[in-house]
Amino acid sequence: MIFAVDSIPAIFAITTDPFIVLTSNVFAILGLRAMYFLLAGMHERFHLLSYGLAIVLAFIGAKMLLIDVYKIPVAWSLAFTVTVLAATMILSLRIPPSGKGGGAYPFGARKPRPQATGDG
Repeated sequence: MIFAVDSIPAIFAITTDPFIVLTSNVFAILGLRAMYFLLAGMHERFHLLSYGLAIVLAFIGAKMLLIDVYKIPVAWSLAFTVTVLAATMILSLRIPPSGKGGGAYPFGARKPRPQATGDG
């Protein structure tokens, strides 16, 4: 649900059409669970993706702040987003992760439980 609330300002940065805003948030809620598990499985492979997402969110925030000064075309916004995400995914495949830390990932590598022995 937080994802849907968070996506409302992002969709308003693209359009103000109420129908598009409503349907995009409905589909965001419907697709949230599947997307979460997809990204959860890919998190270890694309370890730099969180940095790319932070850059995209900063860009969207700057775009929202500058909307009265300069209107960035939608095509440029989409091109920037795709370029940043593709670059971080490619860099994640080429640069090995440093350290073993899981960061904020909720399903990080689990430590094996000690095996119970039959010795009373």
